[in-house]
Amino acid sequence: MKTNFNDLDNIDKSNPFRVPDNYFAQFNEDIMYKLPVKNKPVIQAKKITLWSKARPWVYAAALFALMFVGIQFYKYSVNTRINSKHATSSQSLMSNGNIDKYWSTVKISEDEFYQYLENQLTEDNYYDFMYNQIYSDTSM
Repeated sequence: MKTNFNDLDNIDKSNPFRVPDNYFAQFNEDIMYKLPVKNKPVIQAKKITLWSKARPWVYAAALFALMFVGIQFYKYSVNTRINSKHATSSQSLMSNGNIDKYWSTVKISEDEFYQYLENQLTEDNYYDFMYNQIYSDTSM
């Protein structure tokens, strides 16, 4: 089908739609008149009390205080446990309650003591560890 565009030139180019006179002058009033009447509730501002402002800060301070007390309690209980272990081990060493009496009854010579230390160092490979620490640093 072939369209003839010459017919388009013959169409009337005027606007066929018309707006009544003073239509937009009273447009807002007409719309408001047609809307149903609603009673608007009065919105009162919410009162902000001092407690509602300070509450987050009070909670944070209480949390930190609780954490501090908890940590102190934990440190105290650990120290008490360690001290009680040392107390029981030292009490088992001392039969009379005096450590000087315990050490005065030990019959060991100085050579035996040094021999004991040397045996402990060689068994635990501390000599090799100390040797590597000393001579590896000086060779650089």
